[in-house]
Amino acid sequence: MVLKHKPNTRPSTGPSQQLIGRVNYLGELLKHLPTTLPEKTIYDHDALKFSLDPDILEDGGAFAAGSRALEVAFKTYRNGGKVSFRERGATVMALVPFLKTVFAQLKENERAPWADAWLDRLVDAAKEAGAKVPSKTRPSATSAQSAHPRTGPPTATPAQTQPAVVAVDSDSDSELAPPPRKKTRSALVISDSDNEDQPSPSPAADADMIIEISDSESIESRPAKSISPAAIATKTASLAAHAQKAAPKNIKGPGQASLFDLGFSKDWDSAEAKAHYESKERLRWAEKRDDRLAEEAAAEEARKQREKALTAIRVREFRKHESAKKAAANAAKETVDEVTPVLMAGAAAVAAGPATPMNNAVAVVSRSVNRTTWREHRDGTRGGVVVAAEPVEVNWFHPLLWNDIDEVVRSVSWALRPAVRFLQKKHKDGRFAKLHHSTLWRYKEEGRNVWKAKTLESVTSYGKIQASGRVGILTKHPLIVDSVKTTLEGIREAKGPVTVGIAQALIRAEVEATAPQLLEQGFKISETFVRGFLASVMNFSSRAATRPAQHVPDDAPDQLLRTFHRLRFAIKAENIPPKILNGVAPPDVRFPKEIGSLRDATISPLVQLYDFFLTTEGSRLIRQSFAKCKIPDSPWCLSEECLYSSASEIALLEYLGSDPTLANEIKKCCGAAKLDRILTIAEKEGEDRDEAHFDGSSFDDAEVPLERVVEAAILGTDVDAFESTGELEDINYLAPEDV
Repeated sequence: MVLKHKPNTRPSTGPSQQLIGRVNYLGELLKHLPTTLPEKTIYDHDALKFSLDPDILEDGGAFAAGSRALEVAFKTYRNGGKVSFRERGATVMALVPFLKTVFAQLKENERAPWADAWLDRLVDAAKEAGAKVPSKTRPSATSAQSAHPRTGPPTATPAQTQPAVVAVDSDSDSELAPPPRKKTRSALVISDSDNEDQPSPSPAADADMIIEISDSESIESRPAKSISPAAIATKTASLAAHAQKAAPKNIKGPGQASLFDLGFSKDWDSAEAKAHYESKERLRWAEKRDDRLAEEAAAEEARKQREKALTAIRVREFRKHESAKKAAANAAKETVDEVTPVLMAGAAAVAAGPATPMNNAVAVVSRSVNRTTWREHRDGTRGGVVVAAEPVEVNWFHPLLWNDIDEVVRSVSWALRPAVRFLQKKHKDGRFAKLHHSTLWRYKEEGRNVWKAKTLESVTSYGKIQASGRVGILTKHPLIVDSVKTTLEGIREAKGPVTVGIAQALIRAEVEATAPQLLEQGFKISETFVRGFLASVMNFSSRAATRPAQHVPDDAPDQLLRTFHRLRFAIKAENIPPKILNGVAPPDVRFPKEIGSLRDATISPLVQLYDFFLTTEGSRLIRQSFAKCKIPDSPWCLSEECLYSSASEIALLEYLGSDPTLANEIKKCCGAAKLDRILTIAEKEGEDRDEAHFDGSSFDDAEVPLERVVEAAILGTDVDAFESTGELEDINYLAPEDV
């Protein structure tokens, strides 16, 4: 199979190889500028510097920016546009990458004009400055063999008869790179032009080439003439001897040797130039020597530091490893000495089997004491329901059980069936005998390998939390549960209190209306059941409402006394009647009638209670409840007789004089003028009361308030009961229905 080379059909996006070759040729010229030109570095302020101006590059493109940079660098505006090289070194060599950058940024139609305008001028300027590329001959096999001559005459091979083409660089300053050379196996014929009497080779071998070595720098190629093998051997031996004699003995390094290494000397124009060159070479060698010694010293120091750090790390790791091995060996020895008897005893115990299987005792152990003692009183002695002495369901949230469950479930990647089987096989005492994978499935979130938040709360509280939904005997009657739940939620939304008595009455009404057979079977609807119902169904806490009342301040009696006198001052200042103050007649209570008879049966106890408080006995009960609201270590209470008595008024005047807090509060709210007026009136009434007794004949009917006259007409009381204080005392107020 013959492989064919596929030509590259992709379009070229950069400068051509011919253009790059011309730039490289300029670089070769710049490398070989005459040594008479001063050598400058990039740190010299007057050295050539090449850079593209960003502003010009943005406005006029690479054509204008490159031209501007060369004009500024060579100062063509001073010498009529002529380019000249007056220095050599790294600054001049920076021109080559600069030109390649410019050609890369130029457009396709701009490269040829710019090259004609600048690249040709730069090449001509370099030649005018004396730059000359030295000629280089291609080494051949014959020339290489001449360095190591053979003892016998060379033997002609068929390869030597084949034609050979040797490309030789000429002294002409070509602007292009030399053409590629063809490799052949033909021998090269070398002749020395110093021997003019040597016969010329015959023209038989027209295709062969010879290289003529002469003292001049020019190397010419012409058709080879015939030469005898003996002459070739003699010439080769003489050249080899000359090469060995002229070759220096101190060539070091893998690099190519120069002409100076081979024994050639440089021609100098003058002794001063040679001395100047040697001086600069010595300085350069000294500078490089110091830098080289410094670099070698720094490298050696870095090597030592690195070796030191690595040694420290190795030593530290070795010591750490040895310490760990020693500690592990000691621990293993101690464990074997101490644990072996324990393991033997444990193995014997396991082989003997569990002494007391847990069975149903797990349910008892998993519950706390306060959750199991209530079963002791459910023996049916008082007509209640008989409850089993021991619980049946297991509290899996107990720490002794849940820790094993959580560990095993996580270790099997939440595979619940294998987890349950593993727990039952691992614990032979039966503690997980009743555990089912569906129970664990309810404890984890669906679609995620995590426990539910409610499950974690139950684990924290060592048992099931509230709102579990368990209702006991009412489980088979969900309508009763839903109705009671809806009613309690309505009372709660109306901001009404939900007590155990109200919930008990609602449950009894629902049971009597829907499932009375439960009461016949002995369902008592006890307070314990109601509290459990509120906790499991409604998630209500029985202590939440009374919790703030438990925090009684230390100065409670003083605050109560101040509150009492504040209320007495309001009665005196605003003439508040007792009916409004004590709330003997409660506001009207309305119940909706469109919800049906079921609601009527539910709230019948509340309706009866409301009707009772509308009677005389109910009003008296309310007054007695206010009379029970007494201040500790004080004769005052919130009853009507106490608040409207003369003794309380006198006590108010004394308290205002002794307690500046209440006086300042009254001044801030009502004003100082009103407080002074009330005090003045009270003092005047007290003096009149002391001087004379009340006389009914001197009483003016116009001073009696209109509401007192109406009350006297309706209730049948006497207006003479109105005292000088403007109030009626010892009047039994009845509801309008009782008149």
